This record gives sequence, structure tokens and C-alpha cells, in this order.
Amino acid sequence: MKSNVRRRWCPVCGLILILAISRLELVLQGGDLHAVGAAVPVGSVAMAGDEPDPEAPYLAPPGTLWGWLGPEHGAAESIITLPDGYLVAGNQVNPDPEAPPPASWGVLIRLGLEAEVLAQTNYLAEEDHNWIRQVVATFRPDGSPAAFAFVGEKHVRTPDPVDPRAEWYVPWLWVARLTPGFETVWETSVGESSHQTEGWSLVWDGADLLAGGSDFPAPGMTSSAHEWLVRLSAGGVVTAQVAYGFDGDGGIRGVHRAQGGGYLLATTKGVLKVDTALEQEWRAADSPPAPGWLPDRFEAVAQGADGAIYAAGRRQAICEGGECSSDLVLVKLTPDGVTEWTVVVGLEGTEDHASDVVALEDGGCAVAGATSSFGHGGADAWVLRFSADGELLWDLPLGGPGHDSAHALTVAPDGALVMAGQAQVEGTRRWWVVKLSPEITAPVPVFAMDPESPVFRDEEVRFDASGSSAPGSTIRRIEWRFGDGTPAETGTNVVHAYHAKGRYEAVLTVENAEGVRRSVTNVVEVVPAAIQWQRFLGEQPADTVNSLVEAADGGLILTGKKADEFWVFKLDRRGRLVWEQLFPGGESGEGEGRVVIHGTDGGYVVTGSDFYHHSGWWRHDAWLMKLDEDGALAWPEVRTFGNLVRDEQGWCVAPMADGGYILAIDRYSPDGASHHPWLIKTDVNGVEEWNVEYDPGYSAQPVWVVGTPDGGFAFTTDAGVMPFPVV
Repeated sequence: MKSNVRRRWCPVCGLILILAISRLELVLQGGDLHAVGAAVPVGSVAMAGDEPDPEAPYLAPPGTLWGWLGPEHGAAESIITLPDGYLVAGNQVNPDPEAPPPASWGVLIRLGLEAEVLAQTNYLAEEDHNWIRQVVATFRPDGSPAAFAFVGEKHVRTPDPVDPRAEWYVPWLWVARLTPGFETVWETSVGESSHQTEGWSLVWDGADLLAGGSDFPAPGMTSSAHEWLVRLSAGGVVTAQVAYGFDGDGGIRGVHRAQGGGYLLATTKGVLKVDTALEQEWRAADSPPAPGWLPDRFEAVAQGADGAIYAAGRRQAICEGGECSSDLVLVKLTPDGVTEWTVVVGLEGTEDHASDVVALEDGGCAVAGATSSFGHGGADAWVLRFSADGELLWDLPLGGPGHDSAHALTVAPDGALVMAGQAQVEGTRRWWVVKLSPEITAPVPVFAMDPESPVFRDEEVRFDASGSSAPGSTIRRIEWRFGDGTPAETGTNVVHAYHAKGRYEAVLTVENAEGVRRSVTNVVEVVPAAIQWQRFLGEQPADTVNSLVEAADGGLILTGKKADEFWVFKLDRRGRLVWEQLFPGGESGEGEGRVVIHGTDGGYVVTGSDFYHHSGWWRHDAWLMKLDEDGALAWPEVRTFGNLVRDEQGWCVAPMADGGYILAIDRYSPDGASHHPWLIKTDVNGVEEWNVEYDPGYSAQPVWVVGTPDGGFAFTTDAGVMPFPVV
């Protein structure tokens, strides 16, 4: 007696499946079950500016024109632009494990330009599990769609080649051609008994179709697969099959028609170029970036009008067990497969990747994917814009607290980017389509640090973003990452210290009110406390430097004697000469600077003396001058203190509480036998207000002077600090 129940082996699931012959055909849309053919509302849409609701993070995200939430328990996998809107392809999964098959099925939905649902179909009526990964279209001369096609996989039943009592139930690559009204013209499943095949990518080849995917020779027994390319005729007949590399989880994830003929293939191990006969011409970007890393895994490839090839995917280190992090990787190749540049975006220990890339008419490309490094919590859908030189012009994380991601990207008729993927709304996966604003303007981050690199270990460094701006918007958030494993900090000005020597990449990210972000990176070199530089200055052995003070920009202002002339000069933070001034004095042209200080109203005040010959005697006069930041005299003239009878040398100067200065001068006694301290008080412009000379009865040369908070002053001499009688 024959039973109406058949026993089948499912190597993928590792289970014996009991399938009833009779089937109940139902549609799962928006979380409810409906009979096949029933009209079902499958989406929610909101325009930017609508009142917020619980779905607002997805229906009207900042930086977008609109968002649309579609069927529940699934995700959109592919999107293309049509003259009247968009065609979105994806899948749904039955959340009830006890429900009759299929457990998953493909869905196609046409959206209008404002995300209104125009038409839809699904493949729930298929007896077997099915999945759609990419949809493509061909167009008539007037621009209207002539046909659609999609690729994915559908489970098929094949006899076991070894044991006739067993039956394989595995997915095979599945391609279908449809009319613009979603009527099936033909459909084809391609595979081999005991093989598991998957369809990932599709492109029109004239009237034919070229599908890329994976071929696992022994599913459940090996994780390795061939990169597999299948050509189908206009009638759906397989005319060619080619297997390329054989690798763990190998496959062709993206196919793009190459300029000049042939095809570009994004694979799980580099980028492959094949000719029209499907013969390999070259493979690029297929080596691990460093020891301990996997080859870059590319999910999509595109070619710009200038011939530039862009491939996007993920970069991941070899890891065993636990969570394995990854970064988004984007590579630019020449038409001959030579790598021009590679960009990697993401933070250590997080999951970031690219799913799609489109080349843009104005140069560069746009990338869609997902990030857990940035955004709104969990994982976010991620759209990034790159220049032709590989500069990240802006990025925009989109989503809420759940697991959201972008799977596909297209360009709208108005030039805006439209993303399709999934949103996790209150724990439920849903289709998600978002149209970005066509006028995205990125913020302008301006990075400054004081002191500049290199800096000392444990030295406090002030990071400053005050020069940043957000054209057409406002700055919502400023974030600093210092590259040393410490948590990110926010704020316009932050202070940070590095505790180990090395080179660190400090990143400033500025986000505007629309959520658009742009980053700039500076390399900070941290060194131990040691000699950073040394300079030999001057021209003669007798040249000297007597005093220095830090300049406003972190350089140095110094004074002394060069070639017997009064010398003031400036060095930058690396000891390089910025400017110098020489002030010749008297008949001999000699002079010497003794002390330089900061001026009370800016600039620098310097004291010293000239040296001249008069009436058979060599004499000094004390000098006081002020220079601005550029080394020019800030007062009308050099102030001179002294007379032709006695010898006076400016020894030191200090600011006073009222903004003026106290000048200490070494003055010879009238008989020239001893030194007297001579103190002169000036106003803020160096004009004398009063002076006083002290005679201790012995020789006392002034050494230092300071102003006191109560408006007085104190000074020391080489004879100590003690009361002196006034002369």
C-alpha cells in the first residue's frame, strides 16, 4: 500500500522532512495571512516633514525625502529605477515553523516615484522554498520597460546518485523572465544532482541573460564552492556554464557588463574580468591584505563612464569562534585590473560591510551597506559617497535601535540615491526603501591640535574643531576618536593625552542636522620625553642667546647678540627661523639683548643695551623696545635710557599690575667704581613715568625684577635682597 506521504533527505537542514502532497496556498503580507491573489496593503510611506510616529526613524529619516516600510518578516534585496518609479525585489519568511512549505518566497513590488505601491506579485504559490536576490530590466526605445528578470534560488528534488532510496532537496540557481505586468515568460532552475547552487547576480547580455552564483558540489559535506557563471538564451535555455575559483563559501556576488566587451565579476575572492566567451582575462584584489587576514570579499562591482572600476564588500581577519568583526572595503581598479587605491572604513571590533556600489556620472561612486560602528544603535543601514580619488565625501547612517541594513542602491531620475534593505521595527524585520535628498551637503570638519604633532607621551593635547561648519545646515554632533583604544569623546574642544609612544590616527567627525557625516584624519606621533630638535644659530663664536619666551603660536622669541649687534628673532615649533631683527647701536654699531617677555597688550617687550664711543670712553645705554608677532617695532622708536657720562645696561624687565613695565638697569656709579640698581617705571607704551636709583654703598648689580599684585615691585641683585638707600 502506497502512502501519500513521501520521505525526503534535506542535507542543508540536516533533517528528514515529511511533506504532505496537498498544499494550502497562502500569502504572508504585513504580518497577516491572505489567500493568493487578494489585494493586500504591503507598505507604509511618509514624506519628510510629516508628524513623527512610532515608525518615524524609518519613514522619514533626516537627510531623506521619504521612507517606505513594506512587507513584514523579510527584506528587500534589489532595486532598479524605472521611468515611473522603482522595481523592488526581496523575500519573506513564514514566522510559523509549523506552517506548510514554502518557508520562504520571493516578492516583487513596483513603487511609484513617491513610494506608492503600483503593482506586486509573490511566489508563495511555488511548492518549494524560493528566494530572489537580484532583479534587472530591459527597456524599449521609448524608455518603458520591455521585460524583467530575476535570479535567486529555489529548492528542487533530485534522486541521490548513490542511493536510489534517498532524494536530495537542495536549492538550485533560479532564473525567471517576466513581462512588465509580472507574467512569467519562462523560468529555469540550474544545477546538478547532489549539488547546491545559488544565484546572486544577473545582467542582460543582449537578449540573453548572464547569472552569477555559487556551486557547492557536496552540500553539508564541504563549505567550499565554485564561482559559477551561467548564460541563458532569450528562451531560458542554458547555453554555457563556467566554474572559476574554488574557495570556502566561494561565489560570484556581482556581475557588470564591462566597457569594450566582457564582464566584471565581484567574487568572494577578488574581482574577475572575463571576455564575451566567459574566458578569464585577469583577477585583481584577490590577495589577503596582510598575514592573518582573508582575501577581501566583494559583493558588487560597477564601472564608471571614465572606465574606472569600483568593487565594494568587506574586509575581515581570520578568526575562530565568537564574533568576527569586519570593515567596509572599497577598491578602485583600472580597466586592466590594476589597483589605484583601496579604502577601508570601520572601527575595530565592529561589523561593517558594503552590499552594493554604483558609479556616478559626476565621478566617484556611492556605496550601500551596514554599520555597527556609527549611527543609532544596533546596526544601521549605511550610505557613503566617495570621490574618484577615494576620499570619503560623506556618509549617512540610517535606522533605529534594531538591526537595519542596506542591501541595494540605485539612482533616481532626479539624481538622488535610493536605498533598499531591511529595518527591524519593534523586533520584526520589514522591507525598507529610502530616497535620500538629491541636495546632500556635507559638513566641513576642520581639525586643529595644540601642540601640533609630534607630542610627548602623557602630554595634554587640546583638540579643536571650532573651525568646522555645516553649510546649509547646523552642526548636531562633533566626535573625536583618538586611535589609541580609548572611548570616543564629543565636543568642540577636548583634551586628550597619549600614554604610549607610537603613531595614532585621530579622527574628527562632524554630523549636521540631517545626519550627514564627514570625517578628517590627522596622524599624531607620540614620542618619549627627549630632545626633539636642536639648532645652531648665529655666525660667530661670540654670538649668544640670553633669553627666550614662547610665542603665541607655539614657537619661540629669542634675544641676544649676533655679530655684536642687538638680535631678536623667532623660531617655529620645530626650531626653524621665521624672522630676525638686528638693531645696530651707537657709533660702533654694537648692542645686545638681555631679556624678552610677553607684552601686557600683546607682542613682545625686549630690554638690553647698545655700545658706543664718546669723548674717549666706551659707554652703554639701556634699551627698551616692543615687537609685534611679525617682528616689526610696535612702538614708534626704541626707548633709550642713560646719559653720556655714566654707563647703563638694561638687565631685566617685568610687567606691572597697571599694564606698564618695570625696567631694572645696571648703572655704574659716577666714578665708575661700582654698580647701582636703577629702576625705571614706564607706561604700557614704554614711556618713562618715574625712576629711582639705589646706592648700597658697595657694588650691587641687578639680577631680576618682578611686579607685585599690589602695584609695587621687587628685585634682586648679585649682593642679595636687602634695603637700599635711594640716591
